[in-house]
Amino acid sequence: MKKVAILVPTLDRIDFVLRMIKYYASINCPHPIFIGDASSESSKELVLKTAQNNVEIYYFHWKSLGDRKTLIKLAQEANKADVSEFCAFHGDDDFFIPESLSKCADFLHNNNEYASAQGRAFCFKLNQK
Repeated sequence: MKKVAILVPTLDRIDFVLRMIKYYASINCPHPIFIGDASSESSKELVLKTAQNNVEIYYFHWKSLGDRKTLIKLAQEANKADVSEFCAFHGDDDFFIPESLSKCADFLHNNNEYASAQGRAFCFKLNQK
């Protein structure tokens, strides 16, 4: 199984980020998550506490950095960390099915003539408690 670095830029939406981390931690997601937080205050401690070592998190606080620049820096950090061969952009309010990411990565690894891969989408709504 190939790992995919999940790149998540965010700005002042820590509640979305924490919900996302809880989701991935609950399913033991094997893919590393790179969070680029452009908020005015760092939430590193809260993010790492929420992950509880159940999911691999790389957190960066780049105050006031725009989405595009944050995404570029996250890709550079993922490349430096050398934990995966592939990256996927992820909105802070989105969720991936980890097995789908692995299948896309396997496809790309075995088909060098392709630059990207995508699976099917599935929409769901969470119950509010």
